[in-house]
Amino acid sequence: MTLTSRSAVSAVLVSVLVFADSIAGASDGGREPITLGHSETFRSAILTEDRRIEISLPIGFETSEETYPLVVVLDGGDLFLSVVASTKVLTPNYFPEMVIVGVPNTNRNRDLDVTGAEGSDSDAFQAFLENELIPYLVRQYRASGYRVLMGHSLAGLFSLHASLRHPTIYDASISTSPSLPYEGALAKIEEALDRPDPTALTDHFVYMSAGGEEPAVLQDRISDVERRLAELDINGLVCETDVFEGEGHFPNKGFYQGLRSAFGDWGIPTEWFVTGTLDQLEEHYQRAAAKYGAAPRPPSDLIWSLRRRLEELGLNDEHLAATEYHVAQYPSNLARYLVLADLYVDRSETAKAIEILEEGLLVDPGADQLRIRLVELQKEP
Repeated sequence: MTLTSRSAVSAVLVSVLVFADSIAGASDGGREPITLGHSETFRSAILTEDRRIEISLPIGFETSEETYPLVVVLDGGDLFLSVVASTKVLTPNYFPEMVIVGVPNTNRNRDLDVTGAEGSDSDAFQAFLENELIPYLVRQYRASGYRVLMGHSLAGLFSLHASLRHPTIYDASISTSPSLPYEGALAKIEEALDRPDPTALTDHFVYMSAGGEEPAVLQDRISDVERRLAELDINGLVCETDVFEGEGHFPNKGFYQGLRSAFGDWGIPTEWFVTGTLDQLEEHYQRAAAKYGAAPRPPSDLIWSLRRRLEELGLNDEHLAATEYHVAQYPSNLARYLVLADLYVDRSETAKAIEILEEGLLVDPGADQLRIRLVELQKEP
């Protein structure tokens, strides 16, 4: 194996700088980097060249032992940045925390053209992804959950073909404006589907999109593939497509919608916000976590909004249980220890209040508000 260890990897921050004219007397004008990830370079034995990858890690990765879904973004660079930016704002309510990896090109046509055109060797690139890159990401970044391969144009064709040909490697593919009009492209897709046991595609997810201003032949070819997948009649095989009117050969809308669909079972149904219970919340995220290989932890704001609703309804025991659950799921949120301690005090359970404050101080011995409240309770008769 030629992938180097993390200690030997050259890491370069992939940062976007946001500038302000002046911020409250800051001598540097308030300029601070907004870091979306880092890059690493290693030697690929399969491709016999150095390859750079861009990596965005989940919040709290360094202090956790959790596993995460993996999203591989072909064409790297700007596409990696746009995918990271669009998912971060919707995590964890619509997406689980996940490892997002961009793969910039060295020789795009050679690596991504699956039609067998002269000079192309997409099989070697697929072998690089399967046998070098993905095992490295699993080993170093615990990216052992649900796997999504996404690409645009020629990379979209590669993503579609690779996921259909290797469904045990990829759980889902997102292909925006895939180069299906290329000569031999549909034949390669058909070849990928011509397998002794098509049930290998059970529970597989395929997403394809095109811009409404792109040639009609592309939309027709996408429909051809969608129809062919439907004819397989395989349990759990889902194909979704979109045509974005007014759009041309651009990937952003398709990437976003494809990811929303691929992770569609993560967010909790809307009706839960009105009538849902804590048990239903836990059960939902247990199922979603099992599907996506993520931690079964509901978003913090969902638990807290449930807590408020239960309080307004006067369901005191359920309100307390939701507060206890939040503290257990998010032990670093020290303010919640104070809320829970006060609930115990209201129920004349001072010993429990003292105990929960002590637990909070184990998390952060410097939490002065917790210590002050603890001393007050310890002084009470």
